[in-house]
Amino acid sequence: MRALGLVPAVCAAQSVIDGTWKTDVSSIDFPAKPSVFVFKDGAYECKTCAIPVVVKADGKDQKVVGDPYADTLAVKIIDASHVEIVSKKGGKIVARSKYSVSTDKNSMQHEYTTNSSVNAEVVKGTTSYARIAYDKASTTQMS
Repeated sequence: MRALGLVPAVCAAQSVIDGTWKTDVSSIDFPAKPSVFVFKDGAYECKTCAIPVVVKADGKDQKVVGDPYADTLAVKIIDASHVEIVSKKGGKIVARSKYSVSTDKNSMQHEYTTNSSVNAEVVKGTTSYARIAYDKASTTQMS
């Protein structure tokens, strides 16, 4: 009879998946192609985004088509090394990205905050980039 008293405790035990997990970055399958950003003639172009985009870089909301998570982008060039991009869906901010190019122009930090997921959970992160080429067509070296 005493063994039956232990059944609820065993059933209430945690799952082997319960816990806090850290990503093993060596296991991530990154895209084979590098990211390509171009700022030219007052416009921003992301040639390699999942949904390629070209919008004015004037800091105002610009309509985008085909993106299930955003219907506008506002691209603001802060200075020669810093850009901010705000994504909205239905007038609500769903993502904010800040790009900062290093003084030697060979690396870039991308800080982002997004809540475009189904449950609106806020996700923050940083991605680092290493420059492998300049876009020869760009009039600004913010690429």
